[in-house]
Amino acid sequence: MLKNQKFQPPKLVRERSRSADLTSGDPQQICDNYKLIKNIRKSRFPVYLAKSLEDNKTYILKAFPFKEDTINPAYLNELRFSSIAHKNVISIIAGHGHSKLILDGKSISTSNIVMEYAPHGDFIEVFNKKIIKGDEILIRTYFHQLINGLREIHSHGYAHMDLKLENLLLGDDYLLKIIDFDLSCIIKGSLGTGKGTKNFRAPELKARECTDFEAADVYSAGVILFCFMTGSLPYMEDVKFDDCDLQELILDNNPLFWEVHPNLQEGDLDLSEDFKKLFMSMIRRDPSKRITIKDIMRNKWYNGPTYSDTKLKNIMEFKMAFLKSKAASMTAF
Repeated sequence: MLKNQKFQPPKLVRERSRSADLTSGDPQQICDNYKLIKNIRKSRFPVYLAKSLEDNKTYILKAFPFKEDTINPAYLNELRFSSIAHKNVISIIAGHGHSKLILDGKSISTSNIVMEYAPHGDFIEVFNKKIIKGDEILIRTYFHQLINGLREIHSHGYAHMDLKLENLLLGDDYLLKIIDFDLSCIIKGSLGTGKGTKNFRAPELKARECTDFEAADVYSAGVILFCFMTGSLPYMEDVKFDDCDLQELILDNNPLFWEVHPNLQEGDLDLSEDFKKLFMSMIRRDPSKRITIKDIMRNKWYNGPTYSDTKLKNIMEFKMAFLKSKAASMTAF
């Protein structure tokens, strides 16, 4: 990295499967009494927009191809979250252990999960378009929703293990919804096969040495909070800027991070000391020294003002309408 190069991480993109693409084409098929309208996420487990033939409502159907002629363990991981009913966790409507899908012209066995439809996209778009950047109350409101959803998940004895912007959706009323539990772990169980997602995962998860799964989720939530607040990633794994490893500075709780990071991007990071303390406490190198969710909820910055659900909806509707109008006017020229 050239000295004095600006810290301008590329726009985040949704994950793509490294395996063969099983989701090409427009399926328009019937599966488990749902008509599949289109593929909306080409990840390792295809995700479809689906219309129920019973109530004509729109849902999301996620397909898990069988693994060696048996139900994929990731399906079972995801299905156990059907017991969770919380406004900040996506609702699982139904699970179907053995179904058939026509993919790439072939009939394959799948297990399918049907979930509520979140119509306003995910937080990658929120990040890339800096939709909430600059409104600390709005940021805190969404952070509250993230922490509330995560606390609910942990209270059921599970850890998410892959929190990232892509796995946060905007629901019908612009409420944050945590999704994608196929890499989840039982808190008092053994570590699964996942290694998290680059730039969002705790270092011990990357190293496959994770034993405190709740602390790993807190770390990822801290990275997400920084993204909410600044419109930028706090660091990029294994990349140095001006000869500084930003992740190492953070992990060592080195205050130099707050001097280096603003100098590497356009514009200042106008962040309060209370915010900085909360962020740094969430991403300590040592998991045992990270702040817990219980302590996050007692934190001074966390307990600042937030918007009501109604106010949040009004603000986000205005912001999204403005963006659409702006995009339309640019297309007209």
